[in-house]
Amino acid sequence: MASGRVLSGLFKTNAQKLQLGIWPWTQGLRSRLPDHFKKRYTEKFVKDPTPVHYQPDPQKYAVNTYGIVTRKQNVPIPLMQVPEADMGLWGGESFIFGYRKRKNNVLKPSVPYIWKPRLFKKTLYSEILDRWMQITVTRRTLDLIDENYGFDYYILKV
Repeated sequence: MASGRVLSGLFKTNAQKLQLGIWPWTQGLRSRLPDHFKKRYTEKFVKDPTPVHYQPDPQKYAVNTYGIVTRKQNVPIPLMQVPEADMGLWGGESFIFGYRKRKNNVLKPSVPYIWKPRLFKKTLYSEILDRWMQITVTRRTLDLIDENYGFDYYILKV
């Protein structure tokens, strides 16, 4: 009989294997993919998503006003996925649903609010396709294109 440690390693889901950096598919079409694709896919799956709408706190623990040590939580803000996001390049941005104080008054009740990204129609040039394209983008997308030294490199990296 095998030990418990070996059995726990045998019965993992595909998502659990990918989080460990293991390619889970050994049979079928996915097993025949090139090694460089498998490596890039597992690296992208293992990596934590880049925070877009919040800034994570680098400290794990903090002392509150009463002297009690509490753990800090970096919880990402849930995003509303809208179909319009598939028609352009939003750079990870989306609609955010939340509550906002009315006129910044603490005594007034909170009201529901939806924060929307600012969208721009820009004409971008693809060197690979050798053509100009008019695409709906956000300011973050333009910054990411500049950070990746061009539109084609941004598309290939994403």
